[in-house]
Amino acid sequence: MWQYIAHEDIPLPSIYFAHDREVFERDGMLYAANPHVTVLPGERIRTERVRFRTIGDMTCTGAVR
Repeated sequence: MWQYIAHEDIPLPSIYFAHDREVFERDGMLYAANPHVTVLPGERIRTERVRFRTIGDMTCTGAVR
């Protein structure tokens, strides 16, 4: 796949790359801070440079540093 992308000179969307995002940690995973999830007591929202392996539902997709 990566060879095809390079051969065809297909640009990758910026969302593929890591960027600064507000996240919180739960059970060892980083999740995007968003209005659809309640941050629990003891959890704090912070900014980290992360990316997501999939583009899916922000309420259940964990981020990667």
